[in-house]
Amino acid sequence: AVGYLLITMGSMLGYWGLLAGRFLTGVGAGLANVVTPMYIAEISPAKLRGLFGTFYQLATCAGILLMYILGATVDWRVAAATGAVIGAAIAVVGQAGLPETPAYLVQRGKDDEAKGVLCRLVQGRTQAEAEELVGEMKKVDAGSVTKEQGASGPGRLGAIFQSKSTRRSLGIISLVMCFQQFTGINSVIYFSSQILDSAGFGVSAAKTAIGLALAQMVGTAYSASQADARNRRTVLLVSGAGMAVGMAMISLFFAAQAGWLAALPLGLMSPEIAVAGLLVYILLFSVGWGPVPWLLVSELFPPQKRPMATGLCTVLAWGGTFVITQGTTTLLASAGPAFVFSGFLLATLLSLVWVASPLFLETKGRSLAQIQQDLKS
Repeated sequence: AVGYLLITMGSMLGYWGLLAGRFLTGVGAGLANVVTPMYIAEISPAKLRGLFGTFYQLATCAGILLMYILGATVDWRVAAATGAVIGAAIAVVGQAGLPETPAYLVQRGKDDEAKGVLCRLVQGRTQAEAEELVGEMKKVDAGSVTKEQGASGPGRLGAIFQSKSTRRSLGIISLVMCFQQFTGINSVIYFSSQILDSAGFGVSAAKTAIGLALAQMVGTAYSASQADARNRRTVLLVSGAGMAVGMAMISLFFAAQAGWLAALPLGLMSPEIAVAGLLVYILLFSVGWGPVPWLLVSELFPPQKRPMATGLCTVLAWGGTFVITQGTTTLLASAGPAFVFSGFLLATLLSLVWVASPLFLETKGRSLAQIQQDLKS
């Protein structure tokens, strides 16, 4: 909220005021990326964790859509002021009365408070069930602390690499985050206006952004509705297969423009094919590879290591975004879009192979304590 307020006052504060505003909004967004999925996972019952976890991505899509609409219709200061008001409202009203998570309370020896929160969060949960859940959390904490004896405590970066289960978690999340970025989502969005212009739609960049954000929100909303009806592997496989089809259609279009496919029928090289591929890719990305990686981040790490590990994964995700954005610009200039999008298609196909393999860990319907046991087995 403070960052957006400084941006709103940019004309009065000048360059450094705008820079400070952008810095503070970046810090706030980074903290939200770390804390929100972790909090949702720790308060959600296992059978609904997929649904609640996907709400985070849905809210993100809704916020992006709102800002795109405001950016296209009002002055940028009004859009920034809206961000300040919404941020303040969430901070003051939305977070009022939120309990500490049971996992956090158990780590600090407040077992009775943890049992009370567990009973409050799920209507009809008995005291005996709450005691059983607290017992599972204590076992996980005890095992985590035992593994961490030595130079690095549970809150330090080195602790993440000390146990086999956490190293396995980090490996899974690292690959998930890499595939999320290296399958080309940011480049597809970047090229969307060019694809639509080539198809003769003549849509402005602002309207294109609104349309894509709306498609992402629709796809994420569907994902939320199905999050606990399908396991994580199935959702990612369906999402990746659809993305591969969409990316193949986009690659075909750019390959035809580059003169690679002169022998193919003209209908297979039309701009309309690329537009259809664009919509298929965005929708199917939003169904699986958009929300599920962040859900897995919140599920796979033990409580003692979860804050540091989630922060590390967030850095990895945004670092991947930076690398892809900068690398794509260089490759586009040297090799052209046909080569770049064909590379994204290959990465999408590789993601399908990996998710289908035993290296991927299924988490649907498992409590956070049970997931830790699965990682150790």
